Amino acid sequence: MMKLMFLVPDADIQSGGHLAQIRFYDLCKNFTEAEIITYRTPDERYRNLDDIFTSDNTLSSCIFVIHWGPHVTDLAKRLRSRGLKVVYFAHSTGWDLELDDGVPIVCVSKNTQAIRGRLNPRNPIFTVPNVLDSEFYADDTEKDIDVFIQKRKSSDYLINTLAPELSKHCNVVVLDEWVESLSPYFRRSKVYLYDSVGHWVRMKTTEGFGLPPLEALACGCIVYSSINDALSDYLDPGFNSGQVGVYSVAYDVKQILNSLETGTPIPSDYSFLDIYRERSVEVRLNEVFKKIEDFFSLTDGSEADVPHIDLMTEEHSLLGRLIRIIVPNAVKSKIKKILKEYKGN
Repeated sequence: MMKLMFLVPDADIQSGGHLAQIRFYDLCKNFTEAEIITYRTPDERYRNLDDIFTSDNTLSSCIFVIHWGPHVTDLAKRLRSRGLKVVYFAHSTGWDLELDDGVPIVCVSKNTQAIRGRLNPRNPIFTVPNVLDSEFYADDTEKDIDVFIQKRKSSDYLINTLAPELSKHCNVVVLDEWVESLSPYFRRSKVYLYDSVGHWVRMKTTEGFGLPPLEALACGCIVYSSINDALSDYLDPGFNSGQVGVYSVAYDVKQILNSLETGTPIPSDYSFLDIYRERSVEVRLNEVFKKIEDFFSLTDGSEADVPHIDLMTEEHSLLGRLIRIIVPNAVKSKIKKILKEYKGN
């Protein structure tokens, strides 16, 4: 298999997407040669992209794996202009990306895959989920925390309204610091609350995977979460989890306190976690990169010629949607006529 060059802006970034990418790099080393390359901040531990452009004559036989959303468009163009093979690992959506059809996309969730399938229908698209590390498992640790919340990415409602209200009835712990692993907290907790929708709306991007609720489930927690974006890949409210931030504070408090008494909802079968475990993800990564190599081999020297879909037509534009929603029918035809005349000019 071709060597994989994992490009990172900086070597040490405390970001979920970046840390997940490093896990993929670790797994890829088990079935092919792989290397981390920095392209923004030099680091003595790794080679730099500018340096390898001038010193390495084997780059045409490598696959360059990029993932950092704000840099994807420019980085892909820079690499493709040199005739190099590029793969984009999509950890979230919302970035204003421009990718030509020759860039395969690997998504970490079905939600992201669906969005990229709409925006980039001519690119090869695959899914490889994030890794649920082996340290996340249920054991006989005493559960001395009734409700656990990590402040990072949590909504104001969760921190400032729901947590204080729950604290009147049970032991609530809010973690307000970065920790290397949440597993010790999850194993001590009966209920875990996660509500990220507001955070991602403010960021104008999506929850690309959402590992914490999955990790908490694996540790035997009852999980109450928002179900936005990729969280809906694996959360099934009422069956393996609950939904938080529903209707009223009183309703949230009642359903969470009820869960503390009854120990539900929990998954009836934890086997759904298997696809996220290290070995399963490694096998899938191997198969996906084999298919990506096939794509590069079969398209070598040829031009993309499947017609593109115009995603910026009047009917699909924000203006078009607003016209359909808020403008009276009598006015719509006049606006459309003006738009057609404008386009004609």
